[in-house]
Formats: sequence, structure tokens, C-alpha cells
Amino acid sequence: MRLKNATRWAILAICYLFLSKTVATFFPEPFRNLAVARVTIVLSTLASIAVVYFYSSFYQDYVRDEQTGLKNATMLAIIGTAAMALLHIKGLLLVFDAQVPRFLTKSHVFEVVVPWVSSIIGLVFFAVFCGETAGDRAAQLKKAIRFAVIGSSIGVVERTFLLYRYLQGRDTISNGGLSPTLHFISLPIIAMAVIAVLYFFVTFHRFQSIGESRSLR
Repeated sequence: MRLKNATRWAILAICYLFLSKTVATFFPEPFRNLAVARVTIVLSTLASIAVVYFYSSFYQDYVRDEQTGLKNATMLAIIGTAAMALLHIKGLLLVFDAQVPRFLTKSHVFEVVVPWVSSIIGLVFFAVFCGETAGDRAAQLKKAIRFAVIGSSIGVVERTFLLYRYLQGRDTISNGGLSPTLHFISLPIIAMAVIAVLYFFVTFHRFQSIGESRSLR
């Protein structure tokens, strides 16, 4: 039940993070209002924590002791998503004029490298999960994991491009890494990647419901 609830929260979190970032990119003016900015960053922080909660629940409730590869990949996913949550917490502290830990303010590279590394870790997790999922009952789940692998691969390409542009001095953290024009061009591709990952989470949620119904028979 805990993992099922965590999956549900992760679905909502991913939807919110994608939609809020997209809306803020194309309609930035409302987000310059302090109250709106504070509400947005609070919700973004909670959403990022919800993703960490999913991987933590997955590690505790789904991964078996003998699945060493999946166990390691899930632990990396917990670390990667926790680092992303830390970035949101930094934004939360800034918008509420609170003191930010020094290691988070030393370099803006941290804000580009962490999402890039986290995207690679996400791809590794889904690739390992796909390799360790077998059986007729899990055929639909494995198909969904393959979609997540594709979506995560697109995410890695996007983050690599953002990192490259930042290191070349073409973009800054404050403008979100891409101009509105580039965001508009890349939006359909990124949306497809998000939908592919969401398809996994929805399928995984359904997979758990089927497992629960069979266990009650």
C-alpha cells in the first residue's frame, strides 16, 4: 500500500514539475510576484520530495535482497532525486530570505550538473529495472519500463545540451537554460519524454493494484 501511494504521489509530482516549469517559461510575468513565487517553490519542493519518497518506498517494498543490481540502481536513484530536492530546498530558502548553506551557494555549476547527473541515474535505474523484470505477468510492465528508458534517454540528451550551453557561456541559470524560442521548439520532444515516463508510473501503479487483487483471492 505504501509503494502504491508513493507511485500515485510521484505521478502528481512529475505532472506538476513539468507543467509549472513550462508555464513559468512561456508566461514568466506572474511568477515575478513574490507570493506566486513562494507558492510555486513550496509545491515544487514537495513534488521533488514525493519523487524521493517513491524511490525510497520502491527500495523498501519492491526490491528483493537477491536483486543486487536493482538495489544499487535504486539507491543511486534515491541519491539523485534527493540532490534534486536539495536544489528546490535551496530555492525555497532563497525565496523566503532564509540562510542558504554555503556549499549550495559557492558555484552555480551545481545547479546544472546535479540535474544532468540525476537524469543519467534515472536512465540507469530504468535500464537495470527493465533487465531484471521478467515473466508473463510483467510483460506489460516491462513494455512501460522500455518507454521510461526512451523518455529518460531524451532527458539525458536535453540535460547534456543544457550543460554544454552553460559551459560555453551561452545560457545562465536564471533564464532556465534555454530561451523561450528553444523551449518552444523542444517542448513537443520533452513532453513526449515526460509522457513516456508517466506511462511507466501509471502502469506500475496498475501493476500493483493487480497484484493486490490477486493476493486477496
